[in-house]
Amino acid sequence: MQKRGQITLFVIIGILILVVVGLFLFFRENSRNQSDMNSLMLEKFNPYVKSCLKEIGEKALLYVTRHGGYYKIPNEVLKSALLDIPYYSVSKNKYIPSVNRIEDETSGYINENIKGCLSSISLAGNSTDFELLAEGVSVEIDYDKVKLALGYNLFINGSSYQKFNLEAEEFVDSDIKDLHKLSEDLVDYYSKNNIEGVCITCLEDLSKSNFIIEVSPSLNLLEDPDSLTLSLISKRTKEEFRFLIKK
Repeated sequence: MQKRGQITLFVIIGILILVVVGLFLFFRENSRNQSDMNSLMLEKFNPYVKSCLKEIGEKALLYVTRHGGYYKIPNEVLKSALLDIPYYSVSKNKYIPSVNRIEDETSGYINENIKGCLSSISLAGNSTDFELLAEGVSVEIDYDKVKLALGYNLFINGSSYQKFNLEAEEFVDSDIKDLHKLSEDLVDYYSKNNIEGVCITCLEDLSKSNFIIEVSPSLNLLEDPDSLTLSLISKRTKEEFRFLIKK
């Protein structure tokens, strides 16, 4: 009787092992098939998504630099309502956004503006209904370039409903990091010198040969006669970094 019970136990254990192995092989094969499908969808859709990411990313960088590093200037930041650009220095107090903040502002622009580009994507000879939805954007600002990464969902409505979680990466030429550093140098310069006594040659010394510094006291004259509008322009990328300095 005891021997029969042992045999029964071994049989149950054997069955359990077979079930576990079978489930493992099933999920491994299913995971492999899903990975293959993801690779196929990436190959099919990613070139179009990357094109959107680069197009909107370039527009985002041009917009953010023209607005002093912001997409939407928050209420707590002093700005010119007429020019929609922030003050970086008021009475020698500095209010310069960090590079991380500029990355977040650029991400915000892309997140809000890439939907239209994604919805306009169409594949030649493709009769299957699909939808692309952005999940989130990350921006990494470096010297000479900016890395953009977009997580997105692909929904396919065919004989069966399918969802794929994919990611696209793109690099955009940008001098925004150099422009940001130059803005810090200029604010430091003005904090040590009177705003009326602008030394143009001194400003040129602060800049590099591939940047142009423009100081325009008249742009904001009606709204605030005691301020200067500064534009830092990259000759390479045509980005224009603008901000205000006030006595």
